[in-house]
Amino acid sequence: MGLFQYRTRDSLIAHGKRIAEPVNTYYTNLFTRGDNQCLRELASACKIFYPFFLKGKQDRIHEVLYYVPKLAVFGDNIFTDDFLNNLTAEVPIAIEEANKHVDWGMICQSKGFQTRMQKRLKKQNAVDDNNNNNRANSTDIDVILKDPSLKAQCIWEWWRVRLLDSTQKFLYFKTALRKVVLCQTSSCAVERVFSRLKFIKELVGNDTSYEDMTQLRVFMQCNGDLDDLANELNNAHH
Repeated sequence: MGLFQYRTRDSLIAHGKRIAEPVNTYYTNLFTRGDNQCLRELASACKIFYPFFLKGKQDRIHEVLYYVPKLAVFGDNIFTDDFLNNLTAEVPIAIEEANKHVDWGMICQSKGFQTRMQKRLKKQNAVDDNNNNNRANSTDIDVILKDPSLKAQCIWEWWRVRLLDSTQKFLYFKTALRKVVLCQTSSCAVERVFSRLKFIKELVGNDTSYEDMTQLRVFMQCNGDLDDLANELNNAHH
């Protein structure tokens, strides 16, 4: 304790904030006003298709309607104001469906689902068939939510049943889902970083540059002004 200078609660909290601030700044620059801002907004808009989010929102429908206009971020001409207004009219129906009892076990135990699960397990070189089968047969909602592949399959099956129903309750949700599912996320931001890194290495040589200086050059090419970091690294090398 003699070496630890933050003895009071306030000083410890202030120290923690100083440590966390670079992470917060990096996230803000990247996802709030940076290259990945659009990606974050796309993921946010998809919450209206998430039945586990819709459930229990009958008295808080505004929380769901908040995400409808965000679909315009996908940039497709289909998401016009008229289309989004019609989609908004279907939101209460989606919430009503989400509040109904769902036998997730029937979804997880369907023959088609089991076949897909077994194929996926083989690709992953699963070593414990018993545990994997128990996971595939699980009806525990907590287990489903913790397993990304299982959760995604359940969401897909939940919508598939409703979109194929003869009553056609979700004409606009059906179109929106089709457009969103077929939308491929751009990897341009990542590719630009690798492209700049390749250019730097070819220019200065793989064997003549320190790792931290290479990292700095990439940051300066991709993130803009990093004078403080550059000065710090230069002083460290001298």
